[in-house]
Amino acid sequence: MKTITLISSLMFIAMSGFSQGGDEPSFKNMNIHVREMQIENMHDGSPLPESVEGSPYLSDQYVPSKIFFKGQSKPLKAELRYNAYSDNFEFVRNGRPMVISNESDIDSVAYRGEDFVYTTFRNEADEQAKGFLARLVKGKCSLYKLYTREFYQAEQAETGYDEAEPPRFEAEDPTYLIELENDKMPHPIKSFWRSRFLNYFGDLEPELKDYIKDQNIRLRQEEDLVRFLRYYNRNY
Repeated sequence: MKTITLISSLMFIAMSGFSQGGDEPSFKNMNIHVREMQIENMHDGSPLPESVEGSPYLSDQYVPSKIFFKGQSKPLKAELRYNAYSDNFEFVRNGRPMVISNESDIDSVAYRGEDFVYTTFRNEADEQAKGFLARLVKGKCSLYKLYTREFYQAEQAETGYDEAEPPRFEAEDPTYLIELENDKMPHPIKSFWRSRFLNYFGDLEPELKDYIKDQNIRLRQEEDLVRFLRYYNRNY
């Protein structure tokens, strides 16, 4: 559990279900939270200093996006930003910041060139979790990316040679998750060493190893990892 979280005064608005017959969805039939953004310490309830550095968002700006709801033929267009600390999408309506709260009704969110899906997965502690993952590859072998922002409290300088650290958000390295046909849910890739990574593919290891060598694929590079898995989905 995170010890620090983004919370707010919340007002839950329960709306009716989506209209049927392929009608374009609207904000009027969404479940949303209305909130005033405030960072608080969950231990003592005292607000953190205004000097918090960094950002919990992938982008501080709201960018044009599309929300694809299950059972709807047309997406809902909205300007969104993704909070990688609290794992939710935010938008502004009538001048108020809002959080989409009916994630289970969402098929995917097209945001900044990536498709985000709300799904169950295994985290790095091998525990079952649920949240938004950016789906980089879809197929027999799917690839996902988990974005993370962490919050750190202010740190005093221990010696005269050290510098004090302000309270801050920091971007963590993304976690890449893989899901094959026989997997129940995505799980983190434990190793990008070629021989260990190819254990996922059983008897195909020799010929896939040749492809990686011929194409000079570096599995630690996202672009190359995506290229390799798309090749696998096309050919096997």
